Amino acid sequence: MFGGTLWRDRDFLRLWIGQTASSVGTAITSLALPTAAILVLHAGPLEVGLLAAFQRLPFLFLTLFAGAWLDRVRRRPVMIAADIARGLVLAAIPVAAFMGLLSMVELYIVALVLGVFTVFFDIGVLSFLPGLIGREQLTEGYMKLDTSFSIANLIGPGIGGVLIQLVTAPVALVGNSATYLISAVMLIFIRRPEPELGRAATDAAVSRIRDEIAEGLRWVFGHPVLRSELLGMTSAFFGLVMVQPLVLVFAYRSLHFSPSLMGAIFTLEGVAGLLGLWASARVVLLLALGRTMWLTQIVVAVGTLLIPAAQFGQPIAVMAATLVVIGIAASIQDVNQVTLRQSLTPDRLQGRMNAIYRLFYWGSMPVASFLGGFLGDRLGASTAIEIGGFIALGAAIVIALSALGRLPQRSIAAVR
Repeated sequence: MFGGTLWRDRDFLRLWIGQTASSVGTAITSLALPTAAILVLHAGPLEVGLLAAFQRLPFLFLTLFAGAWLDRVRRRPVMIAADIARGLVLAAIPVAAFMGLLSMVELYIVALVLGVFTVFFDIGVLSFLPGLIGREQLTEGYMKLDTSFSIANLIGPGIGGVLIQLVTAPVALVGNSATYLISAVMLIFIRRPEPELGRAATDAAVSRIRDEIAEGLRWVFGHPVLRSELLGMTSAFFGLVMVQPLVLVFAYRSLHFSPSLMGAIFTLEGVAGLLGLWASARVVLLLALGRTMWLTQIVVAVGTLLIPAAQFGQPIAVMAATLVVIGIAASIQDVNQVTLRQSLTPDRLQGRMNAIYRLFYWGSMPVASFLGGFLGDRLGASTAIEIGGFIALGAAIVIALSALGRLPQRSIAAVR
């Protein structure tokens, strides 16, 4: 976090400040949007699951095109436009609430449109960073960005919980709207030119885009480590995402928690994520990279399976403890899986590689969210959470038996 040379890189600092601001806003929204659905519009598990599904649905249809397109255009202008659009879209919710027009249909539409612009921004920023700071500084860059993400998860839910208590959930979303605009301004002030795209990248023919998508698919699926990471982590994310919309339903309906209490618990999870991020390199050094990936997945799965135990006594302590354990393990796992795939991929394929991962990771999220909501509606939130935990546990086996799980190296640099 505080070491390295990127502290002297003004353009990276501008990107970092913008990403930190928008991450705080996103953390507020992760609490405020489903809370608005549950407490204001009285949504059930299925409706909350659908809300999460709509936000990730664009990743299923747009990621491959977005990745190929972002490998042929300047990424920064696309990211700026996406930030501005996301800020405006979120601002529509408090306006509708003020006019008495807020409904689940509007929340679904906002979630869908927000997801469209997030596709282009997220793939853009992942592909933009290597050209901004250089491949040799990727680990430091991602460590700093992930630290900001963890800090955002630390303070964002707490701020969100307080805002929801004071001004209601829809109005709390104004905070995220403003942070997207801050991110756009920081991107505007970046002065370093992007790397030259090359002649092939400027050919806009549809057939050329198909060829480039195919090239990206061949790269990822032809590389044993990238292929196994893609399949193993997709199954891991599926179980976790299936559970996410149910946690708030379980907390509000079964445990009778308040938004401010859930915000405080999510803040503890953010602290845990920050600790996991700082400990990540030491954990890999101790366990080796492959073993780290599947052992952390076991910890995430066990923590998920223990969430429903909160209804049998000491609900605050149990919920906090399980989310803290999940936060530490997921943070260690995430920083390593992102840095690994970026380090193994050449610059010209960054956009397509990131798009393929987003397609599998986030493209599976609508299915996972819908399934979680459907099962929660039919079986109850606690039972559906248990099912998601067992899926996450199965993912640990998939990772352990793959080329990723067998990596003996004790640092990302040694894998290259």
